[in-house]
Amino acid sequence: MHGRRASAIFGVTMAELFVGAAAATSLFLLIRFARHNALVVTWWQWYFTGLAIVYAVFVAEVIIGFLREGSPKAGIVMGAILGFVAVVWGVLLARFVFHRGASSGRPPPTASPPRAQPNRTRATEALRITDESRADHV
Repeated sequence: MHGRRASAIFGVTMAELFVGAAAATSLFLLIRFARHNALVVTWWQWYFTGLAIVYAVFVAEVIIGFLREGSPKAGIVMGAILGFVAVVWGVLLARFVFHRGASSGRPPPTASPPRAQPNRTRATEALRITDESRADHV
């Protein structure tokens, strides 16, 4: 135990501390984003978000593990395969859970353009005025 580093004793390296800090930071930033934009996120959406963050940590730890074992090619291959799933999962979460207007009950920012008013001519205006005046006298 005289020549061992403290990180070897506890089994935690700086890379693993960085991965854990990034996971915790991403969770807190997502919570802040949801509150700031007044998004209504249900419990099951938070559940899938938490699973996505845990999966991203898993992918990072697989890559770190392969690099630590001395097989960078295996780390790249497994990182690409598992990382692709993590990216797709993240895009789906961003689109269907944290997209502004998706769950907040408000229409999306690019709503349909306002409807054009019908072309009114003098004759149609005169008919409208006479119809209104008849309704007043009846």
